[in-house]
Amino acid sequence: MRLLMVSQTYVPYLNEGGRPAVVFGLSRRLVASGHQVTVLTSSLTRPFHRFRDQRDGVGAVYLAYVARHRAVTLNPGLLGFCRRSLRDFDVVHVHGLYDLFGPIVAAFCRQRGVPYVVEPMGMYRPIVRSVRGKRIYHALLGRRFIEAAARIVATSEAERAQLLAGGLADSRVVVRANGIDLIEFENLPERGRFRAANRIDRNARLILFVGRIARVKGLDLLIEALRGLAPDVHLAIVGPSDGDGTLEEIERAQREGPLAGRIVSAGPLYGQRKLEAFVDADLLVLPSRNENFGLAAAEAVAAGLPVVLTEGCGIAPRLRDRAALVVPFDAEALRAALCRVLGDENLRATLIAGGRAVTAELSWDRPVAEMERIYREARE
Repeated sequence: MRLLMVSQTYVPYLNEGGRPAVVFGLSRRLVASGHQVTVLTSSLTRPFHRFRDQRDGVGAVYLAYVARHRAVTLNPGLLGFCRRSLRDFDVVHVHGLYDLFGPIVAAFCRQRGVPYVVEPMGMYRPIVRSVRGKRIYHALLGRRFIEAAARIVATSEAERAQLLAGGLADSRVVVRANGIDLIEFENLPERGRFRAANRIDRNARLILFVGRIARVKGLDLLIEALRGLAPDVHLAIVGPSDGDGTLEEIERAQREGPLAGRIVSAGPLYGQRKLEAFVDADLLVLPSRNENFGLAAAEAVAAGLPVVLTEGCGIAPRLRDRAALVVPFDAEALRAALCRVLGDENLRATLIAGGRAVTAELSWDRPVAEMERIYREARE
């Protein structure tokens, strides 16, 4: 099949969450399965330039923009691309909401009879930042854009339930989990590099968080839980700031009170440097209020880490009692789980062994097969 992936953000731009990594991971596996894949995106790493690129057989068209707010851009070339090239594709796959790429491409798809699927990526419910603006988006653009899709892709049963609660038809909402590239975890770096770079004592017990520094990620809950842990327990936070004030709260905790000197904000890390953080940590925690999947948890399991998750993470049912402890969104429950994993070597060994058993299920193999089925259904 000739597939067009539409994504406001795409590699090498990685500063706005996991969408670029998911789009690239899925696309290159689809190419390996014999499909022709092109990604349509914005030139966020080269402002005001239109260019093409190819990575691992995945072609990409980066459209120049004339205006930008955060990662959302205004791209005049989008209309021309749709007029000239949209009929060249069998199916269009739109990733994410709250930008102009999806609604505009979808409108052309409807005009030209090209089927499209929408993957909201956890964005469907407007629950954080600019909630009023997101509701206006749904009223003016989003509702028609989503309801006319041949299929809506959820990455977990929890996200599917949210979509159905939002009034979308049960017959069109399908579940396809995310995956990770297991090859990246076959040769892990030596221990000690991340701790040395961030001046963390090698004997300290280290909790790791990987993700956007945002309120929805539950970092305020994590800070509260950390206050009740032993002084030798440190927290490393890896990820970009979402700009919602959460980073400033963390910086205050770094400077003041019982957590001073026990929290490190390492900023966003990718590739080998992120693997170094996984290797040096004692566990990964994902305390999210709401998380459609939780890719960092899958990566941590593949790197051999035990995991603590809140129930709001879509990946939780897949890891529960196998590679992770899953707790309610509650500071005491989170603190108790962290204490158990840090203090009980038998439990740690059980979760790590369970992680090794579940790792094969976290690859892209099954999601790609499910995605191929979804594309075939969309064309019928």
